[in-house]
Amino acid sequence: MVTRWARTIGRQHGNVDDDLRQLVALAARWPKPMREVFTLRKVYGLRPCTIARLLTLSDQDVERWLISAALACAGLGPASRPNEPTAR
Repeated sequence: MVTRWARTIGRQHGNVDDDLRQLVALAARWPKPMREVFTLRKVYGLRPCTIARLLTLSDQDVERWLISAALACAGLGPASRPNEPTAR
């Protein structure tokens, strides 16, 4: 059933595999904390406060990394350090 659903979505929205490959290639160029924060939030669904605890970042730093990742995905910003997050 999932495979049939994926094929249907793929036909409706282009090639999902290509989109995922492009996202992985984009994220590979990001700073490590940005990749980790993005992955923990968007792939694993962890809450920002949980991510902050796991990575010993402040809640604000997690939000900054998420915003930077979103802007990079949208092609609106460089994949660079957002105001140098500070470790807790």
